[in-house]
Amino acid sequence: RSDALPEEYKKHGLHWWTNEESGYVRRSEKARDEIRDPKNRKDKVKHRIYFLEARVGELHGAMVAAGKEEFGEAFHLGATAFRALRPFYVKDTGRDVCLCVYHMRWDELGAGLKNFRFGRKKECDCCNRKYHKNARDLRHLLV
Repeated sequence: RSDALPEEYKKHGLHWWTNEESGYVRRSEKARDEIRDPKNRKDKVKHRIYFLEARVGELHGAMVAAGKEEFGEAFHLGATAFRALRPFYVKDTGRDVCLCVYHMRWDELGAGLKNFRFGRKKECDCCNRKYHKNARDLRHLLV
């Protein structure tokens, strides 16, 4: 097709999905966070999982700005085409893998409250309240 994206543009976009130096993605800290291609079961190659540290829109904006610096003002890679280039091993960051100070404090608060409640439960059996098992259950009990 005459309107097809050049291969250099596609390679540039694909590189930004795993470019740790940009600060928008990071490799998983766990050594066992590797997955195989779910669409090709015969392929035995494992890929390290990457987590997004920012929104896809921010990543796309930075990629377009870098592409215009590298290829000139004629560079264009739309958001839909950029999302289609996303590899299967790039995952969104969830609460279970987020290492921000707020989520870590919440987990510590939940664990402390659980320890306090279990200590009080041993002293007095008059309360039949529902106890949380982890920080996620505590959030659901409070909401």
